[in-house]
Amino acid sequence: MVVLSIGGNDFHFGGVVQTCVVNFMKGGTECSKLPQVQALFAEPNLSVQLDKITQAILNINDAMSEAGYASDQWSLLVQDYPSPVPEVGSKVRYRETWYRQLVGGCGMYDVDMKYAYDTMLKTINQTVQKATVASGLSNVHFLDLTDAYAGNRLCETGVDLVGPTSKVGNWKEKAAILGSEWISAIRVESLQSLVGTPYQEQESLHPGYWGQLANQVCLKLAYNDGNVQGGTCLNTGGMYKNTDGDQRTYPIMKLQVG
Repeated sequence: MVVLSIGGNDFHFGGVVQTCVVNFMKGGTECSKLPQVQALFAEPNLSVQLDKITQAILNINDAMSEAGYASDQWSLLVQDYPSPVPEVGSKVRYRETWYRQLVGGCGMYDVDMKYAYDTMLKTINQTVQKATVASGLSNVHFLDLTDAYAGNRLCETGVDLVGPTSKVGNWKEKAAILGSEWISAIRVESLQSLVGTPYQEQESLHPGYWGQLANQVCLKLAYNDGNVQGGTCLNTGGMYKNTDGDQRTYPIMKLQVG
């Protein structure tokens, strides 16, 4: 099984979020209202990105063919992106003030969070899914991760930061897998020195330790002991101990096939 994650950078998702945070902190215009942002998620850019992603999939197929693999000897699993922030402001545990960024690392207007989920993420993920169909390959499968982190997203109600003043004191604690966020906070260069953290901007909105383990479980479910299947991977809100000699605790995920 070959796994492909593609599309986010082509739509400049990270750069748009950075703009959203900077505008939020400066009291500027909502990024969802900026023409240059809207243009990224509308035609003609949608057609451009669909063609590019489709070609990337075909390039992988060419590489596997050149390596001697017939189409029935391998599968391509194309995955989309998990929602990193709640889809509406009512699910954010911080009010729409500076505190939202300085403490939570999710400095966006409510309207921009909704736009990120309903328009940005949805457009990217739909384009990636359309590209798997447009490729015409019989051995390609699509793994939808859109809501895989639901319940543990950045600044979401019901979970918390990890630290001595939080309910979860350390990311290794048993409570961390269910009680903490699975996504790294949003950081921009202008705020990095202010907060004084060692983190890189590029880590913003990427899965943390638990998010990566959730991805791993989703991929294992999709691999299906070699009988690869696509579907929608969801967070069940549970955890389990691996019995294969691995002492890690993992999120319990479920794959809705079809």
